[in-house]
Amino acid sequence: MTTNEMEKELEFVNRRFDRDAGVFEAIYNDEEKGFTRWFNKNFRKPIYERFDIAMNTVGDARGKSIIDVGCGTGVYITNLGQKGAKSVLGVDFSEGMLRIAGERIKKLNLEKTCSLRRANFLELETPEKFDYSIAMGVFDYLPDPVTFLNKLKSVTTGKVIASFPSHSLIRGPLRKLRYILTSRGNVYYYSKADIEKLAKMVGFSHFELVPVKTGSGFVLVATP
Repeated sequence: MTTNEMEKELEFVNRRFDRDAGVFEAIYNDEEKGFTRWFNKNFRKPIYERFDIAMNTVGDARGKSIIDVGCGTGVYITNLGQKGAKSVLGVDFSEGMLRIAGERIKKLNLEKTCSLRRANFLELETPEKFDYSIAMGVFDYLPDPVTFLNKLKSVTTGKVIASFPSHSLIRGPLRKLRYILTSRGNVYYYSKADIEKLAKMVGFSHFELVPVKTGSGFVLVATP
């Protein structure tokens, strides 16, 4: 895939998340009622499970520095801020997502702890390193996962926590088709062997794959 093709694909993803920012906010909104709340709780269980895996992996966040790449509407960063993290940086290229994340930070009075950057993570300059880096729902859309995973490793001193969707005989092809028809970009799937190969290529000193039991996929927990 050429650089122009990758940029075009990422632009599809950017437009998708700008357009769907409100939909993602509703997933974590406890005040949401009716069919939307019922649908999210019953059909988007993997999203909540990935959140729990990430929070359990970080554990005691007090005094920790954390970067959340593809932070979306800020659910992870504000939760970690409330748990006493020293600093949490949320990075996303969707203006719509970051607008909601900023409102969430302000509502919870976390401006001193949580900050946001609108950027392509691969182009982001981060002179400091972080105790934890999180990338949930990001590798679904990356045509070059090795470069991205290498960048995560380079900015992390503790653990990299990243989700990878797995192949599904029915839902996978339907999701791909839906994204193509609605100009939402492509979507990529990984087998367990694929993720293990990526982790070894990047050269992590240790890694484990935590299965997402309510759906398909894994969360990679890796030590640089």
